[in-house]
Amino acid sequence: MGRKDLIRLVIADDHRLFREGLVELLRREEAIEVVGEAANGREVLKALEEFHPDVLLLDLFMPEMDGLDVLPQIREHNSSTKVLILAGYFDQEMVFRSLWEGARGYLQKSVSSAELLKAIRAVHAGEAWIERGVMGHLLEELPRQENRVSKKGQSAQLL
Repeated sequence: MGRKDLIRLVIADDHRLFREGLVELLRREEAIEVVGEAANGREVLKALEEFHPDVLLLDLFMPEMDGLDVLPQIREHNSSTKVLILAGYFDQEMVFRSLWEGARGYLQKSVSSAELLKAIRAVHAGEAWIERGVMGHLLEELPRQENRVSKKGQSAQLL
C-alpha cells in the first residue's frame, strides 16, 4: 500500500484513556495512520495546522473550545480535513448543528470498532456517514417535529 492510500488521522477527545484505546485500535489498521491527538479544541486547531490530516475524529464536548466551536474554524482553514463526530450520547440538536457546521459524519461512542472503521473510510472517500442508531433516533423524532411545521407550508425548524 502506497503512502497516498494511507488515511492520516487526528483523534480529538478530552478523555485520555479513550484516545489511547482508539490509537491502539487504529494502529492495527495498515491503511490508517494516527498522526496526532488533541485533548481540547485549541489542541485540535494546532494538530490540524501541524499534521494536515485527512480525517479528524472529533468529540463535541471538550474543555477550552468544544467541537462545535472548532468546526467553523476547521471549515474555514482546513477544508481538506473531513470531520467525523464521535459523541458520547445522542442529542438531536448536536447532530444537526455539527452537520450544519461541516462535519461529514456522526457516530456515538458506543459503536463497534468495525463500524468506526467503515465510517472513517467512508468519510475519507467523501461520503457522509450517520450511524444507524443515530439515524433511528432522528427518524423517531421526525413525527414530533410536526408541531414545529407551520400549516402554511413553511419548512420545519429542526434546530
